Amino acid sequence: GIRLYFTYDTHSENYLETREGKNLPILHCRMNTEGHRLYGKVNELLMINTIHLNKYSFGISPQEIIRLSEKLGDNIEQIEFVGVVTNICVISNIVMFQSKYINSEIIVDASLCASFDKNFMKKL
Repeated sequence: GIRLYFTYDTHSENYLETREGKNLPILHCRMNTEGHRLYGKVNELLMINTIHLNKYSFGISPQEIIRLSEKLGDNIEQIEFVGVVTNICVISNIVMFQSKYINSEIIVDASLCASFDKNFMKKL
C-alpha cells in the first residue's frame, strides 16, 4: 500500500530568463541532463514501483495534484515528505498536498531532508 513518488526540479534552457532564474542565477536541473537525474543509489529505486513527476516550479502543480487524486483517490491516511531544499521545494509540495488531502497526516522526516538554510533545518 506504500507508493513512492519522486518530484524532479525541472528547468529548460531559458531558466535564467525566468523569475526563479533571476533570483537564483544558476542553471541547474535541465531536462535530460545528469543534473536532472536522481543521485547515486537512489537512482536504483527507478527499478521498483515508483512514479516520477517533473515540477516546473517550487511545488507540484495543482493540475498534477488533481491527476494524482484521480489515480489514488482522496482517502490517503498518511503522506511523508523527504528531500532537499526543504525550506523551498519540500515545503511547497507539502502545502500543495495538504490543500488536496486535508484529512491526511502529513509527516516530514527531518533526518532525510537537507537545505542550505541551516537555521530552517534546526527548526524541523
